[in-house]
Amino acid sequence: WSWWLHLIPYTALVLFVGGSWLLLAGGSITRILGRSDGSSRWGTRAASVGAVVLVLAGANLVVRELGLGQADRGVILLEAVQVRSAPSEDEDLTLFEIHEGTRVRIDQRAGLWAEIVLEDGKVGWVPVEAMEVI
Repeated sequence: WSWWLHLIPYTALVLFVGGSWLLLAGGSITRILGRSDGSSRWGTRAASVGAVVLVLAGANLVVRELGLGQADRGVILLEAVQVRSAPSEDEDLTLFEIHEGTRVRIDQRAGLWAEIVLEDGKVGWVPVEAMEVI
C-alpha cells in the first residue's frame, strides 16, 4: 500500500489531479456543446479518461493529505518501562525493559495499555501513560 501512495511525487500528483479535472471539465463541455458527432465522441473519451485519472490520483492525494492508515508513533517518557506480553500488571509477563527516549510504533490500544513495536521488531505492551504520542 505504501508503495502505491508514494509512487508519484507529491507535486506531480497535484498536477495530475488538476490536469485530470481540466480534462474532465473540458471533455464534458465539448460533449455537451459539440455540434458534430466527432467532437462529441472526443469529448466523451476525454471526459472518461479525466474521470478515471481524477478518481485514482484524487484518492491517492486524499489518503496522503489525511494520513489515513499510518500507524501512530510514540516516545517513552519514563526512565525505564517493563514491556509485557499482554496488557496486564502481572510481573511474570515481562519480556524486556525499554528506557526513556526510545521511539516506538503503536499498533493497537486496549484500555490503558498500548501494543508497541520497536525498530528491531520486538513487540509488547506498555502502559499508555509511559509514553507520548508524536
